[in-house]
Amino acid sequence: MEPSLGLIYASAMIQGASVGLFIPAGLQYIKEITPAHITATAVTIYSAIGNGLGNWFSTFVGGILYDRFSIYIVYLFFGILALMGVILTLILHKGKKAPGLNENYVNS
Repeated sequence: MEPSLGLIYASAMIQGASVGLFIPAGLQYIKEITPAHITATAVTIYSAIGNGLGNWFSTFVGGILYDRFSIYIVYLFFGILALMGVILTLILHKGKKAPGLNENYVNS
């Protein structure tokens, strides 16, 4: 049993929107954490790893899972990876403290 065409279209649109948000956010993050003189190099490495290795891994593993199991296992596997990414992000940001509103206030 395969998912409906509507479900495939909906998931593709959601994935497209998430990538549309993720790529600029990643580039902005790189710009913030790297010195200006190596920003271009950092963006190149980010693109090579994210778009090159990431796409290869996803396509390769997704194909194996689809051949051996079903499309549902592919969605489950990548859903679990996405959830792990969210959990890791929450753990990494747990220790960070948001800057206070009066942090830049200077008494005169």
